[in-house]
Amino acid sequence: MTRSQISNWILYTGCGRWQVRCAVVLVLTVVTSARIATSADPDFQFWFPMQFNHHVSDNWVISMQAEQRFRDNASEYSQVIYKPSLNYHHGDWVFSGGYKHIDRNGDSDEHDVWQEIGSNRKFDDLVAGWQVRLEERFYNGVSGMIPRLRFLTHASHPIGDSPYYVTGFGAVRFNLDDKGAGPVSGFEQVRAFTGIGRHIGDHVLLESGYLYRFERERTGSNASDHTLNMHLIINTKAKPTRKPHPRDRYR
Repeated sequence: MTRSQISNWILYTGCGRWQVRCAVVLVLTVVTSARIATSADPDFQFWFPMQFNHHVSDNWVISMQAEQRFRDNASEYSQVIYKPSLNYHHGDWVFSGGYKHIDRNGDSDEHDVWQEIGSNRKFDDLVAGWQVRLEERFYNGVSGMIPRLRFLTHASHPIGDSPYYVTGFGAVRFNLDDKGAGPVSGFEQVRAFTGIGRHIGDHVLLESGYLYRFERERTGSNASDHTLNMHLIINTKAKPTRKPHPRDRYR
């Protein structure tokens, strides 16, 4: 990465009001959760999200994601998540909306409606961006709706002229209401991912790496999950070059 690329990325991710707020909140939350995580219950998990993206036009993309998760040292099925969405691209901006259903094994299922605004930029080969999402969560067994905010930043960069690239993201979630049951109020969880991606042909990406999740629980020990995350992405539109692109996937 050249000096000009680094300077442009810093200006993009650090000077806008939303970017500054997201970065500050993310850093403070990671530091706080790292301290709390010393008393959390660690677990090794395996997550396998599969995403299919259909490019209806230059601006509109329909996305469908299904994800399986395994807990207890990846020995037991824990969740299946379905997440369809509609995404509109206008220049560097992305406006998205969708639905998410979480089928939990032995726990309360969840139905969410969500809206998101984000911005993605390219600086030569570097792709970086941020997202702000509002979710309306409906928990089985919990009356009413629980709003939640998610802040996410991400970056990807190719490895030379190979089909491989490095990628990563950080995200933090806050619940904006307390129903006395279900999710905790305020800061709920933080995630951080780093990994290697590979272009497979002109339509398929596979990203594999390490994902850490810390999550506050209402009762019992907090969760501290060390996860092998493998993300399979299929795009109907072929890529002209095998380098990271802002429309490669939706997180």
